[in-house]
Amino acid sequence: MNDEDCNEVACGDQAAKRFLLTYFSLVHVFDDVYDKDKEVTDERLVKVMLWWTEELLYNPWVREHSNVLWSQIITGWNAWLDANVWAKQPNPKLFASDVIKSNYQEMTFLVAYICGGREHMRAMSTKYREYNFEKGE
Repeated sequence: MNDEDCNEVACGDQAAKRFLLTYFSLVHVFDDVYDKDKEVTDERLVKVMLWWTEELLYNPWVREHSNVLWSQIITGWNAWLDANVWAKQPNPKLFASDVIKSNYQEMTFLVAYICGGREHMRAMSTKYREYNFEKGE
């Protein structure tokens, strides 16, 4: 998601938008390091980790909503681990691993809910939910 998309999801709340952008940077760089499909320089890795740490420590929106955000962070990383195990299995688990690996998208819809309510979450889910089926048939 780009800056404009995150702004829409966050209903213009700049702190929420910044959290989403940081979260996406973190999960993508982490996955790139694991998959080794894109070069991740030391500079990029440290930049993203510092950005993430600053968001967790200093973003007032994150601090206000930390209880609900933390549960999504925990379950999101758990889903990422499951997806990497399932990716090594035969279909249908191979196919399903791409759906599970995309669990990070749930943070988008959680932020939409916090910022704009249920109807906004549904609108953002309808607009932005997608999966990249790299391996499955």
